[in-house]
Amino acid sequence: LAPGMEKAVLTLGDGSQIILDEVNKGLLAREGHTSVNKTDDGLVAYLAPGEKESMGGQDAVVFNTITTPRGGKYKVILPDQTEVWLNAMSSIHFPTRFSGQSREVDITGEVYFDVTRNEDQPFRVRSGNQIIRVLGTEFNVKAYPDEEDIRTTLVEGSVVVETEGAEFTIEPGQQVINHRTSDIVVEEVDTAQVTAW
Repeated sequence: LAPGMEKAVLTLGDGSQIILDEVNKGLLAREGHTSVNKTDDGLVAYLAPGEKESMGGQDAVVFNTITTPRGGKYKVILPDQTEVWLNAMSSIHFPTRFSGQSREVDITGEVYFDVTRNEDQPFRVRSGNQIIRVLGTEFNVKAYPDEEDIRTTLVEGSVVVETEGAEFTIEPGQQVINHRTSDIVVEEVDTAQVTAW
């Protein structure tokens, strides 16, 4: 198989779409006080002002979605500087400014996270019937809707995987396999192989 190409579609809060592999570097959009930029490296970066820099009070939270097609992949820097890599046929739905007591995103497909540490605002990833809670760490989630399992693999740090009625804390080199409708197991895995995509 050929390696994935840098292809993705950004859907803004108003529903308009930007084909990321077809636009030039620079400012792509403004969502409230947050600017959406395509960097010289070709990735998408969200730059949200700090509370002291925000002009005229808090703006409404706007949600964006980035989706990769078959054979595509893409890297995004979220407003908190968390780095996210999307594999083919994957998506991430997230606010353009993290507010409140946690930073929450929703994903489908396969996504790798390098989460910026913030103990005052834990990071939460929703995928299928589970929630992953982290403070700052690196992990991979494989949650394609047409596959039986959701697999959460920890590379560095610590994560808690919550499902209906169960909670699992894993260590680097471990993977939670959530069978969605049956048992959940924790296994030792080769993280290099899991994240080789």
